[in-house]
Amino acid sequence: MKKTRGIVMKTSKKATILYTESGDYLEIKTPKTTPALGQVIEIELPVHKPLSHRLLRFGSIAAILLLALTLSVYNIVSVPNTAVAAVVMDMDTSLEL
Repeated sequence: MKKTRGIVMKTSKKATILYTESGDYLEIKTPKTTPALGQVIEIELPVHKPLSHRLLRFGSIAAILLLALTLSVYNIVSVPNTAVAAVVMDMDTSLEL
């Protein structure tokens, strides 16, 4: 875990807002001993693990396939069975000599 120092800008029962050395504002869970405004405290930042590239790729492929399947089923169900094409044959039986 990475440690950082920050100045307490606002406190409440649930959250505390810090202004860090790097110029960022962080909202953290209020410690058991409530810090005073302006107090400098040191906290440990949790390291966020990025999503695996492989997991992201398979997830996007699954979402595309699910969307395609949903749209194809919707088109089959929503459109009534009507004629798509018609053939008309007109045969003239009169012969002229």
